[in-house]
Amino acid sequence: MGRLSSKEGASRLTPLQQRILGFIVERSTMGGGHAYCTKREIAEFMKCSAKTVDRAIVRLRSEGVIESHPRFNESGGQEGNAYRVAASE
Repeated sequence: MGRLSSKEGASRLTPLQQRILGFIVERSTMGGGHAYCTKREIAEFMKCSAKTVDRAIVRLRSEGVIESHPRFNESGGQEGNAYRVAASE
């Protein structure tokens, strides 16, 4: 699958993927352009499994809609990810 154009955008995403994207957008506005959260936090908010969120995140990343970067604590353990909506070209 190729990257989504801005016109195709949300129309090719499932309703859950659209809701997760909306969650990331909303959290990004509060987090200075990044949404800092775990997949478990997203799953609890969406009332679905973390595995379902993981599949949706993989799709959103592969379509070029979002970017994610792991966040680590001082002892090196991963605390979650920083998500942001990818810049449209």
